[in-house]
Amino acid sequence: MLCLLLTLGVALVCGVPAMDIPQTKQDLELPKLAGTWHSMAMATNNISLMATLKAPLRVHITSLLPTPEDNLEIVLHRWENNSCVEKKVLGEKTENPKKFKINYTVANEATLLDTDYDNFLFLCLQDTTTPIQSMMCQYLESWWRTMRSCRDSSGLSGPCPGTYGTCWT
Repeated sequence: MLCLLLTLGVALVCGVPAMDIPQTKQDLELPKLAGTWHSMAMATNNISLMATLKAPLRVHITSLLPTPEDNLEIVLHRWENNSCVEKKVLGEKTENPKKFKINYTVANEATLLDTDYDNFLFLCLQDTTTPIQSMMCQYLESWWRTMRSCRDSSGLSGPCPGTYGTCWT
């Protein structure tokens, strides 16, 4: 299953720059994205951006918080100074309702590729200012879906061990 998700992630990373994602304002219901999300798989077109614990795009998105101005606050975790730290990145709305302008280390754009609001979300961070664009995409699951899948597969009464952590080692 993990191999399938990683393959899908790589396909998304390779295919996103070549496709146009037509959207209208009604396509994205930002308030429905609010809440806790879990990184289940990541892919990049530049492995150096995720190869080590301290790599710039080795981040784990943990929640999305829409603002009244239709901006999107992205809460993520990453390793810094030998500990897991929380960062908040403000995604400013653009003409395209699924793209947000951000100011983060090596990324200036966040793109919501697909979601059903209740179970999954595909989100990419990319740097569009360089000739060779760097991109990292994540497949995220909602907290409720993670809880349900763990309970169904293992009989656990809480979240799966390891799925609710914020920084992976």
